[in-house]
Amino acid sequence: MQIGFIGAGNMSTAIIKGLIDSRFTSPEQVTLTKSTAERSKAQADQLGVAFSSNNTELVQQADIIILGVKPQKLPDVLNEIASEIKDSKKIVVSIAAGFNITKIQSFLGDEAKIVRVMPNMNIAIRRSVSGLSFSDNFSVEEKQLVSELFEQLGVTYELAEKDFVTFTAIAGCSPAFTAMYIDGLTRAAVKNGLPYELAQAITLEAVSGTLELMKDKTLSSWDLINQVSSPGGTTIEGVASLENDGFIPSLFHAVDATIKKDQEMSKE
Repeated sequence: MQIGFIGAGNMSTAIIKGLIDSRFTSPEQVTLTKSTAERSKAQADQLGVAFSSNNTELVQQADIIILGVKPQKLPDVLNEIASEIKDSKKIVVSIAAGFNITKIQSFLGDEAKIVRVMPNMNIAIRRSVSGLSFSDNFSVEEKQLVSELFEQLGVTYELAEKDFVTFTAIAGCSPAFTAMYIDGLTRAAVKNGLPYELAQAITLEAVSGTLELMKDKTLSSWDLINQVSSPGGTTIEGVASLENDGFIPSLFHAVDATIKKDQEMSKE
């Protein structure tokens, strides 16, 4: 099985490294292209994989094509490869936000096998949370193959496409939201006298341990909040302050904003 990557930015590079490190595929089975043949060769040499001088050649050789270009460049790429995809059994995987399956098929044909995948940045350490949405023409075996591919990089969830945008908001965007939360706690500690590096180390360990505790004990968020919040104690005072300042509504607003932006991109 040959896997081709059109575009080899941070996300595609992480996927390539993860698939090779997990031994799901070998370097000889991976080919990539970038904006020029020179850049393609340089990136391929760095990763130890093959390269193609152009996208059409890559698609001709690949069984699975992973589209890793930026959304604004995707229409040009789809137009370029359309003749090689139509009436073929090749699987096209898109990791571009704002392009639903119907929109991609409008370039590649209604019979094209399209998978939308949204990994998150944790893919760099093979801890991604990836959402998968398939066009209707996939066999059970083809779905299993794609799912197995992304399971080498973390956990996967198959979703109806109508739910894909919400998944993107809570999984694709949440590493940035979580990093903001961690940075806020860290800087609050700095404000109160701790050195930045120490404050960040403490915050990271506390957040990491909390996640493991919730998963191990299958605790809901509010179960844990209630366990930590002693009556009249310090934690409940802080929780009340967060509630008063609109902490949870601000997260609602952030998720709604990402969904709105995705929907706007889909209409362009």
